[in-house]
Amino acid sequence: MKFLFLNKEAKVGEIADNISLSFKATSKHLLILKSSGFIDSEQVNLEQRYSIIDKSDSFTKHTLSLL
Repeated sequence: MKFLFLNKEAKVGEIADNISLSFKATSKHLLILKSSGFIDSEQVNLEQRYSIIDKSDSFTKHTLSLL
């Protein structure tokens, strides 16, 4: 999540390379974060791009401040 926070938007492969996880493991983690409401995804051509949802609630702000 820190990588997305710093880069605003990224593909699964970019995230996986940066955090040293497999593509498959990274995809699973991203799906969990998406279902929890922390990130969103957008299909761009054949690629799925992920970004952090901009929320102003205190829990999200607190969580992101811990990064």
